[in-house]
Amino acid sequence: RAGPAGRPARPPMEGSFRLAVDQGGVVSSIELTAAFDSGVVDGGAGDLTMGVCWADNAYRADDFAVHGSFYNSGVVGSTACRAPGVVQTIPLHELAMEAAAEAVGLPADAVREANLYATGDAALCGVTVGENGFNWNLPAMWQSAKARWEVAARREQVEAFNRSNRWRKRGLRMVPVKYGIEDNGGAYKEGCSLGVLADGSVRLAHGGCELGQGIHTKAAQAAAFALGCPLGGVSVSDTSSLATPGSADTGGSATSECVVKAVLDAAETLNARLLPFRPAAGAAGEGAWEATVKAATDAGVSLAASGWVGGGGPPGGGRGGGTPLG
Repeated sequence: RAGPAGRPARPPMEGSFRLAVDQGGVVSSIELTAAFDSGVVDGGAGDLTMGVCWADNAYRADDFAVHGSFYNSGVVGSTACRAPGVVQTIPLHELAMEAAAEAVGLPADAVREANLYATGDAALCGVTVGENGFNWNLPAMWQSAKARWEVAARREQVEAFNRSNRWRKRGLRMVPVKYGIEDNGGAYKEGCSLGVLADGSVRLAHGGCELGQGIHTKAAQAAAFALGCPLGGVSVSDTSSLATPGSADTGGSATSECVVKAVLDAAETLNARLLPFRPAAGAAGEGAWEATVKAATDAGVSLAASGWVGGGGPPGGGRGGGTPLG
């Protein structure tokens, strides 16, 4: 049973699994069952839908079945939050991988690696891995991480420690995570309004909503990085369609990235206007940003610009004169 002890939070989930695995650690058949406790409301349906579709995580199997349901109980219902249901079903699949490794006597990492999707595999919910905009670089990242993190050497250290200590034990695991996002047919459209005041401070407005994911911080950092101005001088306004009309809703795990691209789009326009007033290369120092802004302002240059990210179809199909998504 996975879920928080108190409410409200993610809905608890009861899960079980059955699988068939060969001596090489390859899982040929797996069946996952997940039941979400929706409390006195029907809010568990959203967790159920995404939980089932993402339950494969990063693993293939010739015979793959996922059974999902939700039930009501006499407790307060939960509100779906980021990656609803996915945070419950992926650990269920990982528990199955651990059981498979234990059954055949192989390291859990080796079993996970043996079952990773490869380009061309048909994934759960009908997508083909590595095709039609599905960027599949996880196997390469896995190998790179193993080498960079010196996993084999560190595992030997862990095993040596465990042999020398009866009561204290250590463990080491590598776990992949696949979380797919898409452009949803051009649904991601985000705008940005960027302005530089005469004192060098920067005012920024964008179309995303701050929900605790840090989108305002990311937007401010992007502006400071692109313009070369102090981060402390960048302020982000409350989200308003008056400032950024046409922006889409916030969701789907890509709004922050789209907003950042819109900020960079606006900053590119401002940088072109500021270029004639910037100090020569190597001459910039403290106060250089403020001096550049003052010179441009005195010359009557507009230091207000807008940025836009829009897409249609797979990532890379931009429109509207802004930066393409992708």
